[in-house]
Amino acid sequence: MLKDNLKAAFSEKKLYVKEVAARSGVKKATIDNWLSEAKTKEPRAVDLYSVCRAVSITMEQAIDGEAGAEYVRAWAQRDGKVWQPPARIADIVEDIKNLEDRDLDIIRGTIQPMRKREGNDLKKVENP
Repeated sequence: MLKDNLKAAFSEKKLYVKEVAARSGVKKATIDNWLSEAKTKEPRAVDLYSVCRAVSITMEQAIDGEAGAEYVRAWAQRDGKVWQPPARIADIVEDIKNLEDRDLDIIRGTIQPMRKREGNDLKKVENP
């Protein structure tokens, strides 16, 4: 159920509805409505997409829980669309996956100046 899956995602990420609203651009009252027992409106796709992006889940996961997430992973893997980090950074990527959002913000702040340094053009690198 959507409300339970969203609540679980917010809890896992340690986010309040107010924070999700700020990150997603979707009104707090709209998200509160989705989470209430007396939901009066179904989510608009664009709003649900924005909220899902803000909490790093897929729309399928929001709607259908882990079964939806597994479906997307299987589909992407079948079509060869699952990105794998190059071996030289795989351990770093694995560590980053487990960080909380506030720690990710620190990493983003550290990387931004590196992107701007002369001769340090961060290009997309194909997997080896």
